[in-house]
Amino acid sequence: MPHNAPPVYALDALLRQLLHVFKVKVW
Repeated sequence: MPHNAPPVYALDALLRQLLHVFKVKVW
């Protein structure tokens, strides 16, 4: 990920990672 990436991209990546972990824990 670029160091100068907008916060929204970092937030999107974080949400995707959390969603992946959530799916793994639930399913």
